[in-house]
Amino acid sequence: MRKTFFCCIDLDERGDGFLQKSMEEFSRLLSLPPIQIDYKFEPLSANLKEEVVSVIESKPDIGNCSNAVQYYFYNKFGYSANLVVLCPPDSALHAIALQSYPSALWGISNAGLAVIYNLDNKYVVWHETLHILGADDCYDLDKGNRGPNCELNNCIMQYEATKENVGTWPFLCKKNISLVKSRINKWQNAIRSN
Repeated sequence: MRKTFFCCIDLDERGDGFLQKSMEEFSRLLSLPPIQIDYKFEPLSANLKEEVVSVIESKPDIGNCSNAVQYYFYNKFGYSANLVVLCPPDSALHAIALQSYPSALWGISNAGLAVIYNLDNKYVVWHETLHILGADDCYDLDKGNRGPNCELNNCIMQYEATKENVGTWPFLCKKNISLVKSRINKWQNAIRSN
């Protein structure tokens, strides 16, 4: 099973509590229909967090940060892992993310790294985490479409994932349900075959 860790950078206990609660709730939602998969997110330990932060904050762009996370876990533990990070808008990681993607006003996801800097919106945390789990955006800013441009009016993969726009579960379109189930099943089957 490919693990997904989460941590806060440069935030107090309130941020830690918010992220912990958001990830626990999201894990519970993934176990419900229509996804119905048991997938747990794990808090990153304090000693690993310090090492990972120093690795990613030394990179010039979000793509290199994401690669650094993968290499770090693989070299240290022999497996790749994902990382969800909540950080304040004045953090170094936020600056790196915006430099790479100026339109990513609330958060960004690149391969196995999600960086969220909208501190009080669990829907943004879930949107960026869903990218790690295989979901695609349901908007196209190049065409002026903030979404959702799928069959689900409250799809969380729209540009502005807020409580008002998303509402309650299930808030994921059919295409993204399929993508998420496929990716998690692939990770789970890889472990079973080893």
